[in-house]
Amino acid sequence: MGEANVKGLAVVPRPLVKGWEEAYRRYGTACEALDRSRGIDTASSMAEASKAVAVAWRAIATQGALSWWIVAAMVSAAESFDEQADYWAEQARRFGAGVSTGGTRPVHPRTSRSLHRGGR
Repeated sequence: MGEANVKGLAVVPRPLVKGWEEAYRRYGTACEALDRSRGIDTASSMAEASKAVAVAWRAIATQGALSWWIVAAMVSAAESFDEQADYWAEQARRFGAGVSTGGTRPVHPRTSRSLHRGGR
């Protein structure tokens, strides 16, 4: 199925699409929880959800029928979510140690709620 080509477009296997959709659902839920509360649980959820999105992007990027520039964009997205996962994992560690994190989110264009929800 992953090798199929429809009018020049690569078709990504349905299980990978489902995995990507589920990862983004988890990410959206974690972002909403973060808007309500900032603590070890929300930081851990953000770290886990961000890592899941990175893994999903990389899984899709391994499909052989994709153009190099699409793969590059997917790998770049995965790297951004990896960075975000590392940030939130560190925040969770700091919360666990009783250190104030200052209550700020990382400044990164790909972590904006408006972008993850299809905004500008």
